[in-house]
Amino acid sequence: MDNPRPNSKKTLEVNKVRLCDCKKSSYYFLQGRALGIYDNELNCGDCLGQISYSKLSIDIEIENWQRHHGKTYLNYLESDFFEEKALKELKNHDKGILNKEGQKVRRQLATYLKKPVYYMYFATDESPDSLCPICKTKGKLTGHGRPYKICKKCDSAFGAGE
Repeated sequence: MDNPRPNSKKTLEVNKVRLCDCKKSSYYFLQGRALGIYDNELNCGDCLGQISYSKLSIDIEIENWQRHHGKTYLNYLESDFFEEKALKELKNHDKGILNKEGQKVRRQLATYLKKPVYYMYFATDESPDSLCPICKTKGKLTGHGRPYKICKKCDSAFGAGE
């Protein structure tokens, strides 16, 4: 199998997930489970490799939150009956239960990892010109195609590159 990132050494062949092999990461991204659309849920901000949950404290409630996010996202994708309600919850960045729980997990991770962790909010507009979904500022370029920008004020990651 050809590795799309030749400098990356670690790939989990079962899911074709590339694991982070950085000695020290400078920051991380957390995004909700998207059921196969995006394989990585907790990524190194330097190499975009996935961080194995086995490296995390059992007290961090990431798996429970990921399960809830995945079910809500699945309702948005596949259920005419629940689609509108699921979309409303996914996009309720300030007060939605799902995003509040995601921010709680983000804070737990940042404390445990002792590095910034940026939360990838759900967005239907992921253009290069998109603004932070919380404070509506331009944010800082990450150098990656997705997420394209981070907002250090809101600890958010957003947008997609060209």
